[in-house]
Amino acid sequence: MKLMPRCEKTWIQMHSGIQFWPWNPRIEDIDIEDIAHHLSIVNRFHGATIYPWSVASHSVFGARRSKYPLEFLLHDAAEAYFNDLAKPVKSHKSMKEYNAACDRLSAMIAKRFGAIYPWPDDVKTVDLRMLATERKQLMKKPPISWHGTKGYTPYRDMELREIGFRESKESCMEAYISAKIAKRFDKISQQRKGAK
Repeated sequence: MKLMPRCEKTWIQMHSGIQFWPWNPRIEDIDIEDIAHHLSIVNRFHGATIYPWSVASHSVFGARRSKYPLEFLLHDAAEAYFNDLAKPVKSHKSMKEYNAACDRLSAMIAKRFGAIYPWPDDVKTVDLRMLATERKQLMKKPPISWHGTKGYTPYRDMELREIGFRESKESCMEAYISAKIAKRFDKISQQRKGAK
């Protein structure tokens, strides 16, 4: 995919005030507070939930279940720059360049914050179980079953609740700090094991 040149018509302004070129990003422009802020305002399921449910809240709740909390927290981070689109929209053949740009940005976000990319299989599994949980708790009964959640059971011990944007953003920042500390601790533990 050809990168779009950085010019006056191809950038967006982020919460921090910086210019960001989603079609030709620079790693140094990726900011965790921008990600947390934007994702705390972006609703899941194009707003079809019974109350606002942000991508940030989805990421925080899922990170608590994943073996890879940092990776789960960041797996939708590109949506801070490209917004969240419904799966049937994203999967249309006309969205090929959009999806390629999101993938490229996801890889850059992972590199920026020291996460594993491509996202581990556990992240996808937890994401689908979160989808099943959110569908069950936050949405009206669908006219037919969702094909994307077949075989994935909702978390029975997870109770979702309405979370305001400020709490969602703060929780996302706290989860990021916790995940980074845990990742650093794991790295030190692995180094010590290797030294023996």
